[in-house]
Amino acid sequence: TLAASLFECFFILPSHIADWGKVGRSRSRDRLMRYLLKPYTRLLKFTLRRRYWVMAGIFVCLFLSFLPLHFGLVEVDMFQGAEFPLFYVHVTMPVGTRMETTDAVIRKFEELLLAMPKSKVKEVITKTGVQDLQSSFSQRNSHLGMIHVEVPEAQNREETLSEIIAEVRQKVSRITGPERIDFETREEGPPAGTDVEVIIKGKYFHELAAIAEELKARLAQTPGVIDIKDNYALGKEEIKLHIDEDKANEYGLTLQQIAFTARNAFEGTKATVFHDGDEEIDVVVKFSESARTRLKDVEDLKLMGAMGVPVPLRDVAQLKVEQGHSIIHRFKQERAITITANVDENIASGVTVNQGLRAYFDKISPRYPGYTLEFGGEFAEFQQAFRDIPVFFAFGIMLVYFILGTQFRSFLQPLIILMTVPFAFIGAMVGLISSGNPLSIPSTYGLVALAGIVVNDSIVLVEFINRQRTAGAGKWQAIINAGRTRLRPIILTSITTVSGLLPMALGIGGKSAIWMSMASTIVWGLSVATLLTLLVIPAFYAITEDIRQWRGVRVETTDIEKRVIT
Repeated sequence: TLAASLFECFFILPSHIADWGKVGRSRSRDRLMRYLLKPYTRLLKFTLRRRYWVMAGIFVCLFLSFLPLHFGLVEVDMFQGAEFPLFYVHVTMPVGTRMETTDAVIRKFEELLLAMPKSKVKEVITKTGVQDLQSSFSQRNSHLGMIHVEVPEAQNREETLSEIIAEVRQKVSRITGPERIDFETREEGPPAGTDVEVIIKGKYFHELAAIAEELKARLAQTPGVIDIKDNYALGKEEIKLHIDEDKANEYGLTLQQIAFTARNAFEGTKATVFHDGDEEIDVVVKFSESARTRLKDVEDLKLMGAMGVPVPLRDVAQLKVEQGHSIIHRFKQERAITITANVDENIASGVTVNQGLRAYFDKISPRYPGYTLEFGGEFAEFQQAFRDIPVFFAFGIMLVYFILGTQFRSFLQPLIILMTVPFAFIGAMVGLISSGNPLSIPSTYGLVALAGIVVNDSIVLVEFINRQRTAGAGKWQAIINAGRTRLRPIILTSITTVSGLLPMALGIGGKSAIWMSMASTIVWGLSVATLLTLLVIPAFYAITEDIRQWRGVRVETTDIEKRVIT
């Protein structure tokens, strides 16, 4: 877009002016500029006379602009997006539930949802034996099910999506059978995952489960946190052998021998292959069905000791019937349990909930040495964004500084021009407070974009001051002439940009939480930066000239020239 604009400016616009440009002056336009120039000139002279107070006030305003973030006047919702008119209900039955039983329960959900008014529930789609989760891969099992619920568009219903979900939550709580019922919504924007996603890593599952229970209890006490769950699921019962290694060594048995013998007895081992024509059939040797159905059969299993004496398994191992694990989850090659939860944005924010959970784990972590916590979902994306955006912002500012330094052949004047960037931040914070938008990824991108937009006006102003000084004008005369002469192009440039973004910022023609936030940030930032550029940049330029005088550089300022600002 900028390349096309440059091409139009250098090659097409001159021919348009030559063909259609009119020589002459518009009286109404000149009258309007006179109305603007008189008060602007008085205000500019006032600013120049009190330039140090003005700069001090600007730095105070810059400091104050950070306070709304600290005190919560501006919320932080990095992944703000427009809600999709749908939600999902994830139904989890007890492990081992048959597919037919799960399907019967899912049908009860379907009947209940279809009985709701069409103004609340538009369409219902059910799936049995699968759960498609936003924060992980699809899970398939006979005890799982999900319902896709589509609701009318926001403008066609009175209730919000959260209110409809709350009503559905209350209705389905009366359905018996499910072990857990979870709700999930989707939003426009990048797939940030759930509001809370905590990954606990460690060696033993019983310790991981204990930590998970403590963290879930903490989340349950936090206002606004809903749909708390974890992915730790116990499976079917299994017989576990706890080997007494000292006794096993007395009989000359190793763990590998014991495990190999038990596996061959109950699962079998391939002894040979029987060929039936072109077909190969494995011959598996194992205990008969009657000899491997009871716990006593396992205890009586004979192991061959080092001296050739049979040793019953009960003499070297203790057998326990325990529940196994249906799935063993790992994260970065360590056993892990993941806790997820949603946050009601009207009550709390996901960032504050995650920060509170991290502080709580820091308190209990001494009781669980070797176990660590990692955050995923929205909070991980939030942390990554705050690591990357400042780097990109600093790189952009540095690149602009080098380009301006080459253009103006000065190390100081690019700093004068870049002073408009803090002005833009002040305006952006005013915009976030007045519009009620949170600080999000789109609004942060808007701040980065502002760094490249707002410098244009100050470039025009500083370049004209330099040109006036080269033509022989004194410091004060050059500054005031530059402000008066460049007032019109600076105002017109900003007005055209603001006018182009204003419909998007106001949501005219369609509202989008992402684009409205970005456009509002740019509109407010550019508006405030333009106003401050016309007044503060001349004052800052004058201060830099004062500094040069203090360093012994001669700056021409005659008595007549001094009276220009009085």
